[in-house]
Amino acid sequence: MGQSKIWIVLSILLLGVVAYLFFNHKSERKVGYVLIRELYNGFEMKKQMEQKYLKTKQQRDKVLDSAKFELNKLLKKMEVEKEKNQKTVAEFNQKKEMFLQTRNSFEEENAKFSQQLDEQILTQLNQYVKDYGIQEQYDFLFGNDGNGSLMFATENFNRTQEVLEFINRKYNGTN
Repeated sequence: MGQSKIWIVLSILLLGVVAYLFFNHKSERKVGYVLIRELYNGFEMKKQMEQKYLKTKQQRDKVLDSAKFELNKLLKKMEVEKEKNQKTVAEFNQKKEMFLQTRNSFEEENAKFSQQLDEQILTQLNQYVKDYGIQEQYDFLFGNDGNGSLMFATENFNRTQEVLEFINRKYNGTN
């Protein structure tokens, strides 16, 4: 009976060692990091949204340039006229006020539009990075943006290029 107790204890110890090794091996984490600025700047959605923003801004700039041209034309007309024509001065002041209001409005709209596009880009980018982490079974993917959140990591943990390729394939519907 003493030998069977030894075998039971040894079996339990062996089982414990095997369980420890199994769970200890499973506790190894898959870790990587991405360079946030590089990921953001390389994201095709960002490039497309940037073009959309620039196109809208250029259209607004054309409207402002046209209004500025009209103002300069009226200014020159007032300079040529020896006597200040009250009608021309009133028209100039009215157009100047309209120009300033339009310029301020466009600046506000451009800022809001830019912010909306950035939010859309970041929301989509975050979702794609999450999808990548799940698909590739990462436990942690850190973002490195130089603000101290990740002070150092060796290059072999850098997953920026892999993640960038993944998110662009996903965005283009080829993933």
